[in-house]
Amino acid sequence: MSCYVKAIFLNRPNRFIAEVLINDKEVIAHVPNTGRCRELLVPNTIVYLTKSNNPNRKIKYSLVIVENRGKLVYIDSQLPNGIVHEGLKAKAIPELSNYDNIKREATVKDSRIDFYLSKAGEDKGCYIEVKGVTLVDDNNRALFPDAPTERGSKHIESLIELKKRRL
Repeated sequence: MSCYVKAIFLNRPNRFIAEVLINDKEVIAHVPNTGRCRELLVPNTIVYLTKSNNPNRKIKYSLVIVENRGKLVYIDSQLPNGIVHEGLKAKAIPELSNYDNIKREATVKDSRIDFYLSKAGEDKGCYIEVKGVTLVDDNNRALFPDAPTERGSKHIESLIELKKRRL
């Protein structure tokens, strides 16, 4: 893990930033996950940061990994979509490998669904919404969401409506 900077989590004043300690020096880090992450971002927890070399970036660090119950939890909410996109392109997901076209951020009414897959020459396709999971219960089960979410409810309602239209 040489490309990561080890730190101690102190506080999360808002959903976009965290206060952390790196070698006894307090530093601000961007949090790339707007979820609550209350079970993960607990004072004195070990976290791992990445450092940006972009001279125009105000906050140089991003908090991307949290140690939790002896395991590392990656909290960057954009990572799951990238992994799924790579899997779709590589046809690594057997149930979805017969689709020819992959569209990211497909607009459905006033929502954006993560992926729309279609086959050449066919009208009907497949919508996919991807969610990363950061909440783990005492039985070591991953749970989503970690908090009530209006946006998540809207996505579910859009997917239900799309499914009804296909029946």
